[in-house]
Amino acid sequence: MNHTQLETFLKVVETKSFTAAANMLGYAQSTVTTQIKQLEEEIGCLLFERLGKTLALTAEGEKLISYAEQMLQLEREIFLEVSSAHTPSGIIKLGVSESLCYDRLPECLTEYKNRYPGMDIRIQFIDHDTFPALLKNGALDLVYTLNPPIENPELKLLYKQKESLDFFVSPEHPIAKKKKVKEKDLENIPLLLTSHTCSFR
Repeated sequence: MNHTQLETFLKVVETKSFTAAANMLGYAQSTVTTQIKQLEEEIGCLLFERLGKTLALTAEGEKLISYAEQMLQLEREIFLEVSSAHTPSGIIKLGVSESLCYDRLPECLTEYKNRYPGMDIRIQFIDHDTFPALLKNGALDLVYTLNPPIENPELKLLYKQKESLDFFVSPEHPIAKKKKVKEKDLENIPLLLTSHTCSFR
């Protein structure tokens, strides 16, 4: 088994779909199918079962998850701690709040990639409730998010800054003529809000 097969396996587990995993990894679906088949043949057991249109993990597949995560994490640590390369190389798995992907992040990632071309940056959209577990099990290396600070001794905050929160209305709306909007001015005005799972709702 190799890094690519284990990474593909975990992506299929995450998406519950060969097609979705292939799209996220940039492979053809046949490539994902082949990688999983090769992994199953080497281990000697089925990892997934098809129940109608649903893809389900077997008991053996469930057992493999933690080992695959540990092996990929160890590989990343080897590149960080043992490699004698003068410039960083390897993979960074970056979890990002979706709303941050349209502003400053593309410019930052482009600059980083130009500076360290040996690094492979893989982005995954994250939710506030689930990303701490993804960091702890090695599925993500770093998270960039709009969230209240999390008090967790197993996680380390590297950087924080304040962000502004803006409200928008049509130029024809009566409230647009106000120089200063107070909270009471919003009473009985319908608001279009972010989803219930959004941390800054």
